Amino acid sequence: MIMAANEDHDQLTTPITRLRASGDVLVRRSDDGPTHLIILLHGVGGYSGHVRELAKVLGHQFGGDAIIFSPSCFTRLKTLDGVDVCAHRVMELLRPLVARHTSLRGLSLIGYSFGGLVARFLAGVLVLEPRPFLGLTPLNIVTLACPHCGPVRTEGPAHTGVRERLLRLMMHVLGSRTGAQLGLLDRRMQLLALMAHPRGVFYRGLAAFSRRAAYANITCDHSVPHWTASIAEWHAGSPLPPPPTAPQDSSTTPYPHVESVVSWAGRGGGGGTAADAENVSIAPLMAASADRPSWSQALALIFLAPLFLCSFAPFILCVALPLASTIALCKRLVNVLFPPPQLLAALQLLAPSHSGAGDDEAQEWSDPAATAALEVEVAAEGSMQQWMAARLNELSWQKVHVRFRLRSDGLRALHTHPHIIVRNKWQSPFGMDVLAHMAVTLRHVHEDSDDPRAELRSAR
Repeated sequence: MIMAANEDHDQLTTPITRLRASGDVLVRRSDDGPTHLIILLHGVGGYSGHVRELAKVLGHQFGGDAIIFSPSCFTRLKTLDGVDVCAHRVMELLRPLVARHTSLRGLSLIGYSFGGLVARFLAGVLVLEPRPFLGLTPLNIVTLACPHCGPVRTEGPAHTGVRERLLRLMMHVLGSRTGAQLGLLDRRMQLLALMAHPRGVFYRGLAAFSRRAAYANITCDHSVPHWTASIAEWHAGSPLPPPPTAPQDSSTTPYPHVESVVSWAGRGGGGGTAADAENVSIAPLMAASADRPSWSQALALIFLAPLFLCSFAPFILCVALPLASTIALCKRLVNVLFPPPQLLAALQLLAPSHSGAGDDEAQEWSDPAATAALEVEVAAEGSMQQWMAARLNELSWQKVHVRFRLRSDGLRALHTHPHIIVRNKWQSPFGMDVLAHMAVTLRHVHEDSDDPRAELRSAR
């Protein structure tokens, strides 16, 4: 049975047979009471429909043991308000939801693209609750094609490329607060750096989860490259490619697009690990040459490329970009004149004087000497993005490398960002095995945890 929540979230509607295109998604399949709460968070400009297929796969895998909840409080233009504001909007819905379902015991956060950053920020907000994580056990935090260190290189030789320049310009002009945060263009300390600081509340929230997983497209993800989605290790000022693997026979594996799964042990205990040595010593990826387009695909590209340049490119330059710039400017003005009510809560959380923040954290962001020491630490790493990757890799991760191939998936594999989440099953159905892989793994973690029905939770 699939159920949807109405807009005011006061009560559940009657069962329906399909998910609504707008609105929250709640999946329940028994009357015993769900024990696992799974939050699905979409990307920039998205809505609940982008995670509809993932909700269906998870509902089929978990049955009556889980509630799958995709909040509709930060959709479309609301995603431009910033990572922090979107996370607080989700938090406002979680409190009554958890209070209503007293049988819940475990919590998992799944974020696609920008939603992965919202999930990490939300983990920090949940830590500061009177009952951390609302009394639930943090089990999984999973990101899919998430720009953990920003979607573009901000320093080093690679940051002067055409793609990086265009994306930085688009984030600055079109992205509002979200674009500034993703591009590390914050006027004060960058939010992504704050979320990666080991003494910060967001890092503590991330570390509290039993399992952290990062799904990343190896090739052709022009929105979120592999190095930031997989939190790749850096060497000589550049992120390392994924480890090369032997080609798989798609007819013998249930997950043909999951090329490899690396269990990163983390470096929090000091010293390197086997996974560390493996990632540092790998050679440049050679398997990409085996994914050349067929003759028919090459001919299609020859004919389609001029068509795109003659029709779509002028439309984008003359209509789409000016319209999007106007909308983004209006959004900025509205936020200045009528700031979102969640913005105040977000700023209070980020303020050094926040009662929930530790003394070390408060000093880190308020004391000029501590800030200068942090800048020296970042300079020793080479760049801010390299420093963030090193700090996040101090935790253990399961890094899942996903590859879509031209020969098997067609020309739509030239841009793989929407396929990893199957935003539209008719346009990008290739990633269903990736969703199945994630659902099965979450189910195993759920079964390996303590029996959620062994004892009732304490009174709320």
